[in-house]
Amino acid sequence: MFIKRYGLLYEQNSELFLDLFHDMKAYFKTGFVDVSDAMDMFFETLFQRVFVLFNTQYMFDEAYEDCVAENVEVVAPFGDIPRRLAGQVKRSFVAARMFVRALAFGRDVMADMMRKVCILYVSISVIVIDIVHCIYLCELLHLRTILSVDGSVGSASSYGSVVSCVICSVSVACVAT
Repeated sequence: MFIKRYGLLYEQNSELFLDLFHDMKAYFKTGFVDVSDAMDMFFETLFQRVFVLFNTQYMFDEAYEDCVAENVEVVAPFGDIPRRLAGQVKRSFVAARMFVRALAFGRDVMADMMRKVCILYVSISVIVIDIVHCIYLCELLHLRTILSVDGSVGSASSYGSVVSCVICSVSVACVAT
């Protein structure tokens, strides 16, 4: 995007932007980079390079360029933009980091819930298979299984004898048919 828009100027100075992006990425990941210092360094170097580009008719030595960079606060070519931008970046990155952490926490909770649901599903499947076997056992014994509307097995005292399945050890209340 920058290459299309700014062409050769960006290509010649891309390390300046890459350094800023690297600092911002490090701040986003760890929070240990001082955003104000990173912005100050970026705008200081940017001013130094822009100063040289706008004054191509003159030849500056490195000492003069360093002097320009050191006096960027006095000259204030960008006004209070570096300070405001540093504050905005801090606020937005803090919010973005919290959002990413919340998403990761949500992912972990969902993975834990899915693991528990899978375990629960397997347990329920085993119980359903056991009940099916018990119903089959009752039919073999010419007994009818009594199940309430909610699926629970009725008590032996109210429905007759209790038959324990030899396969799964589940007791089922049955009545003779």
